[in-house]
Amino acid sequence: VGCVVGNRDAAPAALKHVVNNLGGEGAARYAGSETRAVGGFLFLRLFCPAIALPQYFGLSIEANRPPGPRARRGLILCTKVLQSLANGVAAGAKEPYMK
Repeated sequence: VGCVVGNRDAAPAALKHVVNNLGGEGAARYAGSETRAVGGFLFLRLFCPAIALPQYFGLSIEANRPPGPRARRGLILCTKVLQSLANGVAAGAKEPYMK
């Protein structure tokens, strides 16, 4: 999350506006939670979907072709770990098989 926040100048203006408002609301409701709110939002709505569904974001090797079942499972597990980290939760806290 720190790396993403550190590169905020490269983000589109509309995204900066949304993230700024989200951070402000997070700080107003829960003191000190603005980074967690912004990180959770970015990973849940942008990064994790692109990782789990690369064919929809132009990230797959063959356009419009989804990864195979094993690769897909690996990508989804990767997104679970990233989302947990962005939310400040220990990876595998809810799912013992991920420990």
